[in-house]
Amino acid sequence: TGKGGSTSAYRTKTSIDQLTKQGYELVSDNYPANGVVFDHDDNKDQNYRVVLKHKTTTVTPENPGKPGEPIDPTNPTGPKYPEGTDKQALHRDINQTVNYVDEQGKTVATSVKDQVSFDRTGTIDQVTGKVSYTPWQAKNKDNVFDAKQSPVINGHYADKANIPAQTVTPDTADQVETVTYHKLGSLVPDVPGSKPVPYPNDPKDPSKAGKPIIPDIPGYTPVDSN
Repeated sequence: TGKGGSTSAYRTKTSIDQLTKQGYELVSDNYPANGVVFDHDDNKDQNYRVVLKHKTTTVTPENPGKPGEPIDPTNPTGPKYPEGTDKQALHRDINQTVNYVDEQGKTVATSVKDQVSFDRTGTIDQVTGKVSYTPWQAKNKDNVFDAKQSPVINGHYADKANIPAQTVTPDTADQVETVTYHKLGSLVPDVPGSKPVPYPNDPKDPSKAGKPIIPDIPGYTPVDSN
């Protein structure tokens, strides 16, 4: 309030500065920068409008937040990064390891590793401290552990011919698969003094033996169709 023709000492800057330090952002202010000059009409108020909005900050896996630290380093008492804005909350790696071992647990082939990565973006409301997230997105749009064919190990057969493909989500736990190899048996002719003949590998299926080689034993003819 004031006398007609006089200039008000009030300025909006102090209030706006206080609000921006609390996380608001100025949209518009039509109050005169040099103060309002009061008119001479007591029946009509002079109205001015200052509009502010909640300021937001975006965090990404490449530029994550540091929970508990100021969003604006020049405003140490202002809004802080809330929980759920660090890299761990914005990036996830889901891992799969396939090990190839014998019955004693000894490695018989190099392990195969696979990884699916997911990223998302967070938007912080500096006034409320709430964080909203975009949906998780798989890197290169690939959210599948590829199928893995078990290698052929000479003289052994695998308990799994392959590890099938698997669709992964951000909540999938890391996985360790084990393919165990057992020693192939031998064909033993029912003939005294004959030597066992080891079964060969099936080159197309590591979980099976190949066709056995029937030995030539003088004086005998194989008759068992199996």
